[in-house]
Amino acid sequence: MYCPNCGSKIEDASSAFCPFCGAQLRRGGRQTSAHGQPRRETGRKPAQPTGTENPLASANKKPRRKALVTVILAVVAAAGLAGGYLWYQTQQKIWQQTHAPVVLAVNVTGNGLGQNSSPVPLRVVGSNLDGDGVDKIYTVTQDSNSISLLAGDYDVSVYGSPVTSSGTIFLVPSESTHVSMAVNSQHQTSVSVNGSQTDELDFSLAPVAPEDVTDEQIAAVSSWMSEAGVEDPSSWTALVSSARDDRKAEIAKEEAERATQQKAAAEKAAKQKAEQDKQAAIAANPTSATQGDTITLTGMVGYAQEDDYGGEGGYIRYYYVNLAAPLTITDRNGTKTVTKLQFATLEHNTVANNAFYGTNCDQYVGLTVTVSGELLPDTGNWHTMGPHIMGQVQKVF
Repeated sequence: MYCPNCGSKIEDASSAFCPFCGAQLRRGGRQTSAHGQPRRETGRKPAQPTGTENPLASANKKPRRKALVTVILAVVAAAGLAGGYLWYQTQQKIWQQTHAPVVLAVNVTGNGLGQNSSPVPLRVVGSNLDGDGVDKIYTVTQDSNSISLLAGDYDVSVYGSPVTSSGTIFLVPSESTHVSMAVNSQHQTSVSVNGSQTDELDFSLAPVAPEDVTDEQIAAVSSWMSEAGVEDPSSWTALVSSARDDRKAEIAKEEAERATQQKAAAEKAAKQKAEQDKQAAIAANPTSATQGDTITLTGMVGYAQEDDYGGEGGYIRYYYVNLAAPLTITDRNGTKTVTKLQFATLEHNTVANNAFYGTNCDQYVGLTVTVSGELLPDTGNWHTMGPHIMGQVQKVF
């Protein structure tokens, strides 16, 4: 049996409706409704197969329908794939935008830091927006003073001392600076440094005096440069050592010069003080004295020599104090004024086997001294020198 509507072959001849298209089938010479009740005749004849249709031709319509369904399903699947690809592209673009590196400018200042200085090492510790831990050493220079990081939270610190072209190094700060970075889907960046909105990070380094640089500090420079991949660290540490040696040599020279100047100044001051003391002592000399007085006199030492002593070639040397101001003496012979006074004698007696008597004051001749002694009367025996004083040298100027 074949459906008069779609031509499909119906295996169950008792079916009232076509299982393929739902058309009503004749049954017992009468049509029935979908509910199995007799249906009023309309006068229309049921469709009969034409002379050109046959059951085989009707059967070919089934594969065409299946092909149509397949095409529709393919179109739907393709549309789904296209939509999925567009969604993937959108998500990929958002990922790329939020993962774009953020540039942070780093300004490092210090006395002598310039284009010919070594790089400055920075340590960055923290985590990026994906939660990945970061602990990395970056280097910046005067010409390339920025670093690029993924959005995240980081602590940035100076990892080691740079070196200037003159060999100066710097104290390494112990504190770090907190940096927060974010990028939204519109590729807008937000950067804060220690809570302030800015995309610049500033470090100011204090120099170490060359003479105070230690071997440990030089070794630390070599270590961070090797770790950061700086070319030829030994050339930089050689600069530091040379600067230290040169400065120490300069300091030693300065100290020697300063010591010489101080010594000269001290000697000058001592001479000035001695001169002041001498002038004060001279000013304190008495202007008059009486036989038997013990007096103190200050003056320059001189002597006179007699070659003939008792006809035997001996001599007597008389030592005198030459006075800056006249002294009036009163003794048994009266009063007289003198400008020098004998204070010691040295006798060479050839008769007594070249014996010497008295006090040898040759070392004081030409010097100003202070002497004290008793004023004796003028005996008239000492080359008209008049009154004299036999005493001891108290001070030499």
